[in-house]
Parts: sequence; C-alpha cells; structure tokens
Amino acid sequence: MTVGYNLALVSIAFSIQTLLIQGLMTAFIVGSVLTNLVAQHQYRAFNQQQQDDTAVQPTTNEEEHSKQLIALSHDMRTPLSGILGMTELLLDTQLSPTQRDYTQTIQASGNALLHLINDRLDSSNNTEKDFTILEEIFDITELVHYCLDIFKSRADDKGVELISYIDSALPKEVLGDAVRLRQILCRFIHNALRFTEHGEIVISLKNTIFNQSLGIQFSVQDTGIG
Repeated sequence: MTVGYNLALVSIAFSIQTLLIQGLMTAFIVGSVLTNLVAQHQYRAFNQQQQDDTAVQPTTNEEEHSKQLIALSHDMRTPLSGILGMTELLLDTQLSPTQRDYTQTIQASGNALLHLINDRLDSSNNTEKDFTILEEIFDITELVHYCLDIFKSRADDKGVELISYIDSALPKEVLGDAVRLRQILCRFIHNALRFTEHGEIVISLKNTIFNQSLGIQFSVQDTGIG
C-alpha cells in the first residue's frame, strides 16, 4: 500500500509538472510573437520620427492605434506576471537539465517582454514637452547583455551570431538613463538583425571624450546590406 501510494504521488507530481511545462512553452511562443509585434511597432515609430523634420500632428487613425497598443500592453502585463510567477515555482521543483534550460529560457524571455511592455508604456506617456532624461546608477554590462538576450532566439534561428566587445577600462557602473539607453540599443540591434541574413552583429563599447567629458561610445556593426 505504501509503495502504491508513493507511486501515485510521483505520477501526480509528474503530470502537474508536465502540464506546467507545456503551458509555459505555449506562453513562451505567444510571448515571442507579442515581443516581435511590440518591437516592430517601436521600429516603425522610430523610423517615422527620423523622417519627419518637423512635428506633425498625428492623424486620428495613428492616435487610435497608439491607444489600442497601450491598452493591449496593459492587458498583457497581468497574464505575463502569472507566467513569470509560475516559472519561478517550476524552477523550485526537480527538473531535468533540459527542462531547467527550457524553463530558464521562458523566464528570461518573459522578463524581456515585460521590460518591452513597460518601456512602450513609458514612452507613450511621455510627450516632447515633459520628456526628461533620468540619472541613475546602473550596470552597463548587464544592460548590454539584457538587450542581446532579447534577440538571441531570433538571431539563432537566422544563423546570426551576436557578439559584444566591452572595453575592460569601462567602469562596471555608470550614471545615466538606463531605460532610454536600453530602448535605443534594442532598436539598433533589431534594425541590424532585420537586414542581416547571415554572419554576425557586433556591439562594441569603449571610452571616449565628448564635450571635454568622459563618456561611452556605443557602436553596432553587422554584415547585412547597407
């Protein structure tokens, strides 16, 4: 009786774990699609801003589209928080190396998607009049790796290698607007990956002097067209 009861518990636990993994993998696929949609919208908005030399009043359709995207972003955060919460619980269980790797990938992609949503909402709530640059201390290497992690899966699918070169002389922590910098760097990487079918994309950081002050120079190079 005791053996049979224990086997039943193991079977139930395994079934629950399997269902969790299947559910999270489905959420990961949905999250990847939503990440691509948000990134495409940000890229189109960035291109439009670059092309316009003067401020143009957005059309009714554009305003409506922006409102719908903001509403969608708000609606996405609740189920996404649930996915991330269940992922943490799943990581606390006994998983095989392959299952743990899959779950950690879901967790990383979910966090990346959450940051994209928050960034989108933040940029939508800021107009040209109230646009401000924040000053906070952040880890510059961590920020670069975060941006690379967002696009790693897509780069692997295309056979494109993402490489980062960070000058060892750079300080680990810097003062600046991490949110804006992350948005800009992600847009550049997205653009590079869009037009690179094979080869590599290299993100480089090094010290530079700007207006008689010490700064950091970012560069994104790719083997794509253009």
